[in-house]
Amino acid sequence: MQKYILTALLLACATTAGADNFRPQKLALIQGLYVPYQNGNTIHAHPERHFSADLQAVYQEDKQHTPPNEVGCIDYDPIIAGQDWDQASLNRTLNIRPLANGRVEAVFQQFLGDFSATQVQFVLQCGPNGRCLVDDIYSATPGHRLVSFKRSVRRCISEMTNQH
Repeated sequence: MQKYILTALLLACATTAGADNFRPQKLALIQGLYVPYQNGNTIHAHPERHFSADLQAVYQEDKQHTPPNEVGCIDYDPIIAGQDWDQASLNRTLNIRPLANGRVEAVFQQFLGDFSATQVQFVLQCGPNGRCLVDDIYSATPGHRLVSFKRSVRRCISEMTNQH
């Protein structure tokens, strides 16, 4: 009986340890996404090259449903969870870590003097070749719960198109 319990325990530990074989790639991707924000050079960042087809489709859907010269449902940068941030504060407070559910979380203060942190969680898809892509971004600004970027944008587009 002890032999079976020991075998089951070892199997459970091996499964848990290997549950996220792409952890280094995921961390490197998210750390790389924040470099332009830390350097103050987001003009040429092009994070969309690291987005899954479905996340890229959300941007296209927003563009298709937004009248010319208007702001659509995407009115902020989901990586920074806002429109503005303080580079020094981001550099001082950015903490990126893997989560047990396979997501990668970035926590930071957008501005010096903030007493609470902005929380951004990245859902990533990784292929057998080890290339990972961001499939969704959950964010929570201080005082709010985590919200899916894809779901909230698609909901907004649906509400916008139903009004016309």
